[in-house]
Amino acid sequence: MALNFNTSYLYATKKRWPQGKVSLESSRKHTLFSMMPRYANWTGISLEVVVDHTNPQGRSATYATAFAERDIDGAGNVFSVKSVQDYMHFGLNNETIEAAKDEGAVMDALVNQQKKSLRQIGNSAGHAIWRDGTGYVATVGSISGSTITLADPEDIVYFQPKQVLQLAASGSLLTGTPGYAAIVSVTPGDATSGTASVLTLDTAVTTAWTSAAAGNQILVRGDLSAKMSGVNAWIQGSAVSNTLFFGVDRSTNPEHLAGIVIPTTQGMIKDTLQVLLHRAGRNGGEPESIFLHGYDYQNLMLELGGHIIPVKRSVNVEGAAIGFDGVEIAGPTWKAQVFADYDTPRGQATALELDTWRLAHRGPSFIRMNEKDGNSMSRYDGSADAIYGNWFYYGNVYCELPGHNARATLGAA
Repeated sequence: MALNFNTSYLYATKKRWPQGKVSLESSRKHTLFSMMPRYANWTGISLEVVVDHTNPQGRSATYATAFAERDIDGAGNVFSVKSVQDYMHFGLNNETIEAAKDEGAVMDALVNQQKKSLRQIGNSAGHAIWRDGTGYVATVGSISGSTITLADPEDIVYFQPKQVLQLAASGSLLTGTPGYAAIVSVTPGDATSGTASVLTLDTAVTTAWTSAAAGNQILVRGDLSAKMSGVNAWIQGSAVSNTLFFGVDRSTNPEHLAGIVIPTTQGMIKDTLQVLLHRAGRNGGEPESIFLHGYDYQNLMLELGGHIIPVKRSVNVEGAAIGFDGVEIAGPTWKAQVFADYDTPRGQATALELDTWRLAHRGPSFIRMNEKDGNSMSRYDGSADAIYGNWFYYGNVYCELPGHNARATLGAA
């Protein structure tokens, strides 16, 4: 059986994967990834984002004084945001194609590969939109032989068998033989019951990384300092360092340039949410969206008991209609909606004014299939007897008013 991938497959792929379906498949399990407004067709090397933090000062109850100070302008900073890249390759063995009974069977196999690959790059983006750009997905709790026990058992959702991992400490990759290892099996634990989550690797941990130890950061191979600068990169609070962030020293005005971070809180989650809203409101913000890890959202529901006002928010993501259930709470002078998002770190509550955020990307849509040369699939180079294609995105996150957004570390009730 012969199938012309330059014609039949390209046409079939376009029919099977209209943009709305791509967005639905990649986004529907990721709350903030779906809700964050998009900025499409980003051109130029960098995106210049102006963050204003000081109003003009030509105001006084005395006319002559106001006139004299009329030239005292407001102030702001310009962040030169750079795009990052993310790729997800998929392939199909040529013998599988030859063994298929007809073109329909080949297409079914290919679409299945594309769907799984699309979910995987969606998982990557959904996680990165929350994190700090380092690429870290979890922390080593303990090591024994070829197993790593995660410091937080809920982080197990970021791992799957066959993933190839690296370890890092203080921003640098650990070395060893060979300096990476693949997951053989994943044993999920649970924070509620206190059971551990364990990764079993194909190599002894201290062989793959000579100096591996508890507290090391875990990342997918190739991701170190190469992911999007998400919410936790933009919202650093008063502890932000003077290290330039997209060209700006945020330590000169941390609350306006790096948002609000409230230290570990004690007591009920619902009380922490009120503190978040108050602090953002004091800064002029009105964050209407609060996000909690599913584990923390569950605990909030238990706190609220029967005093729950359910809400449903519908969003249009590049042609895909996606809905999320949440609850409504009263803020200082406005109402906010609380949602679960398993991509946000457990133990963190985040209040966002979403119209101050953008997920910026090259091209008309965020995740796309590479077909610049007119082909959705190509032959593997070298000795692999297969065809392959890839999903990709080029983009990053930015915030125009960090000081209108806040996050807090949840403590024990």
